[in-house]
Formats: sequence, C-alpha cells, structure tokens
Amino acid sequence: MVDFIQSLVFCLVFAKSDGKLLTVGAIDVIWDATAHQGYLLSEAMHSYALVYDVVRCRNLLTGALAGSTDRIEGHPTDKANVTLQCADGQMITIQLTRAMDLGDVPLQMHFADQPDSLALTLSKIRMDKLPDDLFLPPDDFTKYDNAVAMIGELASRQRSVHGGHESGGEGSKGSPTEPTFGGRTRRQQ
Repeated sequence: MVDFIQSLVFCLVFAKSDGKLLTVGAIDVIWDATAHQGYLLSEAMHSYALVYDVVRCRNLLTGALAGSTDRIEGHPTDKANVTLQCADGQMITIQLTRAMDLGDVPLQMHFADQPDSLALTLSKIRMDKLPDDLFLPPDDFTKYDNAVAMIGELASRQRSVHGGHESGGEGSKGSPTEPTFGGRTRRQQ
C-alpha cells in the first residue's frame, strides 16, 4: 500500500441506494496522517473543528486476494485484506480495492467481515504536490471546540432553514458539485 501519503483533502459524499449522491452539509475534511489528526470544515458556517483518530493501530498485515481485477474510473485494480492490530488489542480487517497504476492507492474500502457495511470510495485521485496552506483551515473560519458541536449547530441551522424537514443536499446521478475544500475551489489552488 502507498506509504508516502501524508495529507489528504476530501469532501464527504454518500451514494444512496437509488444511485443519487448525497452531500453532508458541504463538509470538507483535511487529514494529516502523520499527526493522526485533521479538520472538519463547514463552508456553510465558515467554521472548522479539530478531529483526532480515536483508535491507534499498529502492526499492519496485508494479504492480496486472488481473482477480481476490475477497473474503477479506468484504473486496473486488485483486492487485498488489511488486518490492523489496534493498541487496545482489537483486530480490524478491511478489504481494499487498490489502483495498481497508482501505487496501490485504495479506491474502495469496507470492513471485510461486513461486506454490506458503509464503504468508503475515493474518486478523482490526484497525486500532485499541493500547497501546504491547503491543509489548514482558512483564517476567516470560526473554530469550534469539537466536531460534534459544529455538526450539531449545522444540523440545527439546516432544520430551521428547511422548516424542520430533513435536507441532505441531494444531487442528481453522477458527480456531485465540485468540492470547495474550505472555501477554495480547485481552480483557486
């Protein structure tokens, strides 16, 4: 698996069972893998909150799975199970679908023992060197004490704007709107 990825920037988008995409209140994520922390950013509220990983894992065992060599977004893939031994003794096995032409970057991930569990899918992967300030929240954003408080405030505002009805920023089939990554579109980067 790729071991040189230190920082990631991504936008949370969920695929619903009908194939439509659902964005989560335009929440962007900045993650620093070496520091085991990152930020959730809300463009709608011009706010951010620091987040940490809660489970520290050591000992990573990877085993390639025979068989499937599908293509995802044009990338040839293979599958592997990765077993993580956590600091608390728990063992977690995740099945990865890796892009072989991108140094085995995982394009899809889900818990191996729960194939119908929530799956994480990465798309439009770029292996570019990005400016360091992209991995910091914008200066004019308000800092929340924690992510739960920020998400709670965002949900409360969405309920009041939509008259108590649930709203999820539903899009049409296909690509979601271009993520802003903390107020900066890709064209501004």
